Amino acid sequence: MVLVPSLLLVDTWIKQLEQHVRPGTLSVYKYHGQQRRLDASSPLQYDVVVSTYATVASDHNRGGGMLSRFRWYRLILDEAHVIRNWSTKQFNAVNSLSTNIRWCMTGTPIQNTIDDLGSLIKFLRVPQFSDTLVFRKHISGIKRIGQSHAKLNVANLRLLLSSMCLRRKQSVISLPGVTEVKHEVQFSEREKSAHKAILIACKKSAMASANQPNEKKSAKATLQGILRMRMFCNVGFEVGGSSVGEMSEPDQVLSLLQQSGDAKCYSCAADIHDLSENARISHCYSAACGECAPDLQSEAANGGADRNCPMCKKKCDGNIFLDASSTPETCIEGELPLPDLGRVWPSKLLAVLQDLKENLEKEKSIVFSFWRQSLDVVGRLLTEHNIAYCRVDGVLKPAHRKKVLEEFCSDDSLRVLLMTLGTGAVGLNDLSIASRVHFLEPQWNPSIESQAIGRVLRLGQEEEVCIVRYIVKGSIEKSVEDRQITKIRLAQAGEMHSAGSFSEAGLALIREQLDQIGEK
Repeated sequence: MVLVPSLLLVDTWIKQLEQHVRPGTLSVYKYHGQQRRLDASSPLQYDVVVSTYATVASDHNRGGGMLSRFRWYRLILDEAHVIRNWSTKQFNAVNSLSTNIRWCMTGTPIQNTIDDLGSLIKFLRVPQFSDTLVFRKHISGIKRIGQSHAKLNVANLRLLLSSMCLRRKQSVISLPGVTEVKHEVQFSEREKSAHKAILIACKKSAMASANQPNEKKSAKATLQGILRMRMFCNVGFEVGGSSVGEMSEPDQVLSLLQQSGDAKCYSCAADIHDLSENARISHCYSAACGECAPDLQSEAANGGADRNCPMCKKKCDGNIFLDASSTPETCIEGELPLPDLGRVWPSKLLAVLQDLKENLEKEKSIVFSFWRQSLDVVGRLLTEHNIAYCRVDGVLKPAHRKKVLEEFCSDDSLRVLLMTLGTGAVGLNDLSIASRVHFLEPQWNPSIESQAIGRVLRLGQEEEVCIVRYIVKGSIEKSVEDRQITKIRLAQAGEMHSAGSFSEAGLALIREQLDQIGEK
């Protein structure tokens, strides 16, 4: 059995099996969707079963499911870092499957902390080290009194990995080189003034929330303010609306949840990377995977006169999830004075346009952003300048997404692909047609960018790949970049555990950086 993060990757595995295995040699079954069926009363008639993590977690949450009734010969986890948190229901669901042999495949075994690797070792049943206490004693270290963090035993970690890992390095597969370009963009005077107004309003809101007894609401206000400033760097006066805290798109709320480490399914605790596979965001800032969302919606809709949201337990009208035109409640106060200037393209996107124009004939480009709203504005800018493009994001159905990607690869007149980072991180194997990758904004987790780059820098790539990054000077993006660099350096030095999601100390650092930006 093969487990993957998304339906798109299920189809990719089936396609690869068809391509590399002699026809008729292996029979394959896609265990996914409402019509999925397997018969446990007789020997399994398929050689390979491909499913998703969310499907396994959903089945397990309902009492085990069909997959748990078999003893598999080999269980393969593709993009295995999806189960990096051993305390989640999703990990328990996957870990409980009965199998003779266990494999983990991932290019990013450590995304946030060294415990991410500990989860994979626990799944693999590595003798001794699958015990959490043993792993922490000999690998991740135990925090001592007076220490700010536990000390990683690098020598033991290297010895452990060398005994259990097969690595396919770039030198082995002879990939072309990579160059990096960084565009540092200056705000216009109008943008600078508006950005400062957002900063002031966000700081006031954060300070007001800090005086409240609800620490979670205080942290939420701070993170939401940072998100608002990051969004402004991308879309500028195209942001629309006047409320500093207004976030009208579900992916913006998802970004907020990911910043605070809360982007997990309310029911099965599966990580939510993007809004594909029918994952949803609720009005009360909770997430649900595609498998659990229908059940949660049904529970809310069938509550009669006393209908409550099953996640926040508050009264609801039966429709608990946001759509593209919904606006969640906000905990940030203040008004954003955006003057009516007509169409004023953001300075950052003008820099993107210039780079695309200069390289349009030479190579195909992929423009990545976390937010769909950013890609909306980029699309309008490209249309105004008669540049043909196609687009893939989390709300695009898998079949349509596959069609768009095939068109981008085969149509030479399409030189630009716009893509959200969540959809570009996993499950795409045919993007080596592009050789120029643009990141509109820095991400808190650098491994997300590495995964996106890996969609282009892979077997079949014949050209040198250029990575283009955009940073607005004097903005919140510099702080995000600094945190990103710190994570990379700590990982390289072996101190992976210091690169985790934001604690109160991390939030304090962010507030300090808000002050520094304000002074500038």
